[in-house]
Amino acid sequence: MIRSLFRRKSKEKNPMGSDFNLVADESAQTPTPPNSAANPLIKSTTLPPINLPITAAGNPPAQPAAFVAVPAASTAPTSAPSGIEPAQVNHPLASGSVAQPVPLAPFQPTTGQGAIAQPVTEQQITPEQIASEQIAARQAAAQQAAVQQKIRPSTASGGPALIRMDNVTKAYETPNGPFMALKEIDLRIGTGEFVAVVGKSGSGKSTLINMITGIDRPTTGEIHIADTAIHNLGEGPMAEWRGRNVGVIFQFFQLLPMLTCVENVMLPMDFCKMYKPSERRKRALDLLDMVEMKDQADKLPSEVSGGQQQRVAIARALSNDPPVIVADEPTGNLDSKTADAVFQMFERLINEGKTILMVTHDDELADRVTRRITIADGVIVGEEQLR
Repeated sequence: MIRSLFRRKSKEKNPMGSDFNLVADESAQTPTPPNSAANPLIKSTTLPPINLPITAAGNPPAQPAAFVAVPAASTAPTSAPSGIEPAQVNHPLASGSVAQPVPLAPFQPTTGQGAIAQPVTEQQITPEQIASEQIAARQAAAQQAAVQQKIRPSTASGGPALIRMDNVTKAYETPNGPFMALKEIDLRIGTGEFVAVVGKSGSGKSTLINMITGIDRPTTGEIHIADTAIHNLGEGPMAEWRGRNVGVIFQFFQLLPMLTCVENVMLPMDFCKMYKPSERRKRALDLLDMVEMKDQADKLPSEVSGGQQQRVAIARALSNDPPVIVADEPTGNLDSKTADAVFQMFERLINEGKTILMVTHDDELADRVTRRITIADGVIVGEEQLR
């Protein structure tokens, strides 16, 4: 009777109806799942069957075949299961259908750090290339020998020309066409001459001396200083040759403002590696003493006058004892007294065997040289031997 009463109480508390009964038996631990067909609140869901691929051994793989990477353990084919011909096994994991891994060659960089140098075989170098390299090496050696060779002035009168210009033309490109600064110049200057180049502004005087110093290059023609064809020198060899053999005096001095006077004179020695470092300051002071500037040696250029700066510029031009001195309007910014003192220094240098080419507008100074050349519109129109 007690058991019947318990069952009635359970039915009253169970909203699911009689299909979901609680059993009070001690052996029942979990409720009985409801009948989905009789209960409309529970919908039946049918899951699709999972079709796992069957391997050749008859067992499904642990994961789907699309995500399983099976390395080939052996080059020998796996035998098909009993009763199945090898042609009937059509599964991605079956032997015969598995793609064998392709071994990759190790990466070998050809450029950059870690690059492997490729061997150069004899077939890669032709006889023409060897001959071309030999010619280039001989030309470079000749240029280096010409740069390092110091011009030796000849003391014999009537000797070969120290400076020779042959058919030199210089053209500058302009929006209106080429401007002919020099036109087929032929010029000879001997050792020990003091030559003045005169002419109006724009006549080609400065262009002429720029050709001789190598500051500018001819469009056509040849220029020889002693035995050196300077029109064939590259920029580096040209600068070194000029530093050893030509002293240039500019109209506006061109002293480095952050260096003292004596340091400006020492600079060409340092650039051309001339004289021992321990001898350079003493030589610079001797040159400043020659131009009466030794007492101003440790001053900056801005602390001395224009005439004094020009004296320092002359000392700098003589620092490497060059045989040729080229001066572009050296007295143009000086008063008459200072200009006369500078000219007297040039005359002393001529007596010491130097060769001087000077551009000037001063007719009085031009009359004191040994030869005067007049140029107009890029052409030499007159030469006069004065001494």
